[in-house]
Amino acid sequence: MTGRIEWSSTGGGRAGRLLVRSRLPPAGRLHHGCDQRHHTLKRSTWPDIVGSDDSWTGTSGAAAVTRRTADVGVVTRALAGASPLAFWLDSPQAPEPATPFYGRDECDLAVVGAGLTGVWTALLAKEHDPDRDVVLLEGGRVGWQASGRNGGFCMATLTHGIDNGLSHFPEELETLDRLGLENLDEVERAVARYGIDCDWRRSGEIGAAIAPWQVDELASTRDRMVAAGQNVEWLDGPAMRAEIASPTYLAGLWNKDGCAMVDPARLV
Repeated sequence: MTGRIEWSSTGGGRAGRLLVRSRLPPAGRLHHGCDQRHHTLKRSTWPDIVGSDDSWTGTSGAAAVTRRTADVGVVTRALAGASPLAFWLDSPQAPEPATPFYGRDECDLAVVGAGLTGVWTALLAKEHDPDRDVVLLEGGRVGWQASGRNGGFCMATLTHGIDNGLSHFPEELETLDRLGLENLDEVERAVARYGIDCDWRRSGEIGAAIAPWQVDELASTRDRMVAAGQNVEWLDGPAMRAEIASPTYLAGLWNKDGCAMVDPARLV
């Protein structure tokens, strides 16, 4: 989402703006963020690794960990046609960036950073006061950092799982679960309210077991989630294979409410 978005005031008086402005970095500025003081490449001295001049090992700081690595030539050829862009940003459905902005402007509120946090801040500011003049500033393109480079999950959990929540926030877990679901619900309402075409699907999340001992652990997790009031469904072998047609999965635990699938680049 880049470029000018005209926002009509619902009340009298002037119509405020929600203006998104971005400035893309010059060509050739993209580089690997490796800190050369701590991460280096060197030729391996292990006889069983050295097969050609393209065999290397890695070292990391004082630990000097040596790893067996693939032939650099093979890797280079395999990645010759690869793009450094994230999947969502490289999709034909990704929004096109607007013409970079140069110059001066005035506004009531400037929001710096057009990831999910910045975009939602600007959006809420306009909802609270439609006459407010808002400018959203981005140094690259909207959503081009973490907000557009994730796995496409929008999750309710604030504790990264029931076990972590019980371990660190046992007294606050009920409140955290409620707030997390309210947050996900509000994102879903905003997607519907503004007609955002981002392939939003409130499909939930399935934890899978591929070994007998994992089935037991997953069953224990189910009991803890049910006790916490979470909406989950147990999937035995046949039920799991009805969802995912593979004999690999022995059981599953379906969190029905706590996760949505989304194209993050189109969401922001």
